[in-house]
Amino acid sequence: MITLEYKGKQLVNFTKKELKDSGVPDEIINQAMIEEKWSQIKVKREKLLFSTDYTQFDDSPLTIEKKADFAIYRQALRDLPQNYSNADDIDWPQMPQI
Repeated sequence: MITLEYKGKQLVNFTKKELKDSGVPDEIINQAMIEEKWSQIKVKREKLLFSTDYTQFDDSPLTIEKKADFAIYRQALRDLPQNYSNADDIDWPQMPQI
């Protein structure tokens, strides 16, 4: 489902066909689809970062080495949008073993 604004109207949860049938140009639909992919990637990335926050706390039960491994992993997650120009090409970093 695609959400976008076109000619002052907010079009929410439309299929590509519905948008085309409504007269929305292909380039606007395609851009909205790209933005939606990036939005989903950022949501997944934020969940992964949140789930590993505890690894960086001072009172974390992890060893210094494991904390460092998780710090590298978390930085790789943060760098995803800058390191990829195409959302379909993303190679997600592997979470370190605890």
